[in-house]
Formats: sequence, C-alpha cells, structure tokens
Amino acid sequence: DEDDDDDEEEEESSGASDEDSDGFFERTVARRGPKQRLVTGQRDNPAAYGLFFSLSSLADRPLTVTSLATASHRLCASPLPLALFVSPGGSEGKEEDASAWEEVGREEEKTELPAIWDYGVSSARHYGALPLSRPLTLQPHETLGVCVIASAPDAIVLRALQRVPPDQEDRKGSGKRRFAQGEVTDENGQLALRAGRVVGVPLSEAFKSTETDCYGFCGVVKYTLGS
Repeated sequence: DEDDDDDEEEEESSGASDEDSDGFFERTVARRGPKQRLVTGQRDNPAAYGLFFSLSSLADRPLTVTSLATASHRLCASPLPLALFVSPGGSEGKEEDASAWEEVGREEEKTELPAIWDYGVSSARHYGALPLSRPLTLQPHETLGVCVIASAPDAIVLRALQRVPPDQEDRKGSGKRRFAQGEVTDENGQLALRAGRVVGVPLSEAFKSTETDCYGFCGVVKYTLGS
C-alpha cells in the first residue's frame, strides 16, 4: 500500500491507547488530504471466528472505504478461509439472516493475517488487509453493517473493552465494561465504528448462530472523502 510509509507518523497523530482515552471511547484524529485512516484502540485477550460491526459516516460528503485490516490471535493456525460481507443500515438484527448480506470479499486458501500477541498493539503496521473486492461507498451520515467470518475460533482479534470507573464495571475489580450493541467504539469526526455481536460459528456455517456478547472491530479502516 503506497501510504504505508506514513504508519509511524500516523501512530503518533491518530493511534490511541486506553491510557489516552477521554473516558468514554478512544478518539482519533483524521489525517489531512484525500487518503484517510482510522486506527482503532488496542486489542484485548478475546478472539473469535468473526465479528459483526457497523461503519457510520459522520462526514457531509461521500466516504469510500478502500481497505479493512485486522489480525489473528497468535495461537491461530493459518492460512485460513475468510470472507467479508456488508449490509446497508447496520448489522443489528440481521445476524442470522443470510439474505440481508452481500459478500464483498473471500479467500478460501491463502488468507494469512498477521498473528499478534501484544495486547498494547494499536499501530497500523500490525494488521493485514481483509479481502475486499470493491470499495464501499457511504453517503453522508449513512451506516453500513459489516461481517467478517473465518474458519478458526481465534481467527479475528477483538477490540479491548472500555476502561471505566469502578461504579460502571461489568465485573468488580476489572476496571472495564462491555460495549452495547451499536455503541461507538472508535471515531475521528469523519467515521465511527460501532460494536456488534461476536460470530459464534465458522465460515462454513455463516449466519446460523451468533453470540450475545458485543465487541468492537480491532484494526485499521482506510478511506477517502469525495467532493
């Protein structure tokens, strides 16, 4: 990718960690120029077959996603079959309705995402591109549901949970709480990512079952803004 050389500068200007959080969710700063990138907050321990999540445009002009990148858990065997699906309006309520989803990318044999172990990773350099057959254009303030599914239970890393005060913890002493479905996990003023349900089955059984837990996408979204 021709703008990968900017990753180190990007990490300083728009990467985020829990320690830099504003107390609710990680905020990143959009880069100047036609090519933009949102790097999410760091990963947490969980990984899964895949994840439902949503992309919401906050821009007042068309926004075109050109790449989605993530990683696998270090214990995941690769390469692995993997597919990417989208659905207008978001992912909520469609997790077991295959007819609501359009496939926009698939690799049956050669997908090999970077395998990461470090929980503190929040740099674009640590993620690999998911298969995407065409750019995804969102009109101003439009939301698009996304589903990434692979064939191994630790194939897709998940974004870290929210750091919160003690009175908001899910479990006493954890210092964290889970995201609600549709809750913003990362945003930069132009694009917001929203939490969705964890995929509970492999790619061969896509859209047949989901988990109730909700997490955020962990990785990088590259996009451009139209005129």
